[in-house]
Amino acid sequence: MKLPILLEFEGREALVVGAGTVGRRRAKALSEAGCRVTVAADEALEDGLLPNCQFVEGRYTEALLAGKSIVVAATNQRAVNAQIVTDCKARGILVNAADDPDHSDFFFPAVIRRGDLTLSVCTEGASPSMTREIAQSLRAAYPESVGERLHYLKILRAQVLKNGQSKAEQRRLLKEMTDWPLEKLRKAAERGA
Repeated sequence: MKLPILLEFEGREALVVGAGTVGRRRAKALSEAGCRVTVAADEALEDGLLPNCQFVEGRYTEALLAGKSIVVAATNQRAVNAQIVTDCKARGILVNAADDPDHSDFFFPAVIRRGDLTLSVCTEGASPSMTREIAQSLRAAYPESVGERLHYLKILRAQVLKNGQSKAEQRRLLKEMTDWPLEKLRKAAERGA
């Protein structure tokens, strides 16, 4: 059973084996999460390196796992991906096999970010098209302005928690503020209310 959690990846060493469409998407996601990403593939990338990624040309070898904390097996060879999974599990490294969700330690869900709000959708490999459909409905339900609201609520929360009121009054006020219009939140945050 998978447990949805958000992990801090800033500065972690990641390896993506395979530089096809899936490998590139995974490398990009890991890089954007702050990982130092190495992409290993049998042949050089046609359009050079992916942004913020180191490229290693050559076949997969177990030596590529040294120092890595997260690995993605995204080659077009099922046996190679299976070997990567086996090697990672033996070393206690989190691994995702693009072609084998049942033996993966984690999935890459569809992610919707609105400032401090992170929504993710995953069908655990059962239906990627349903994942996309649900993610699209969440994008519509939670517009970009939600991120701005959360920015101001975060500022106000810090102020409320240090103002010396009772816990009950703090909870009441924090709950009330979630219903305030965006402009009222902005003004209150700016004046330090």
